Amino acid sequence: MKYSQMQLNGCVVTQLKIRCQIDQSNAAESGEEYVSNNVSEREEAGAKYVQNEVIDLIEPEISFDFSVVEHEGSTNRFLVLFETSLTWPQKSRSNLAEIVIELLGDFSLPDHFKDEEINKYVPTLCITNLYSTARGLIAQSTGMFPGGSFYLPLIDMHDVVREKYEAIQASRPLITETSSKK
Repeated sequence: MKYSQMQLNGCVVTQLKIRCQIDQSNAAESGEEYVSNNVSEREEAGAKYVQNEVIDLIEPEISFDFSVVEHEGSTNRFLVLFETSLTWPQKSRSNLAEIVIELLGDFSLPDHFKDEEINKYVPTLCITNLYSTARGLIAQSTGMFPGGSFYLPLIDMHDVVREKYEAIQASRPLITETSSKK
């Protein structure tokens, strides 16, 4: 087995927001199902309880952003800021309304690495590691929520990087050379 030569020197959660949209009174009045882990709360509301069943087929909107800067004074050391956010429609019957998590990772590669080797790792492997960390943090943070843990979906980070670079290229004005001959 070959191990990655990239190291994650540290990771900091710079933002974590989890917003719920639980309206049990409306669910009880309309007879709709909602998810709750509290037995007396379920009985009191008079609503049906669905245990370990997915009742929300509307997927959230998900977005990603990241930036990479080279660490000052160090060769082959990078700070990577990664953010992902998910937003559910208000009437999606999901207990979650919004999740935002932002992580800052400090990554390093061996000093002998050249640019072409660095490009194999940065940013794709960096944001893959940060997203994996975000998945664990969100699952743990939502573990006691009604409906249980929420797991961020698996994402191909090559697509995220490609889309980011395509957006950057699209936003740049075309450079045209003009010469005025007299």
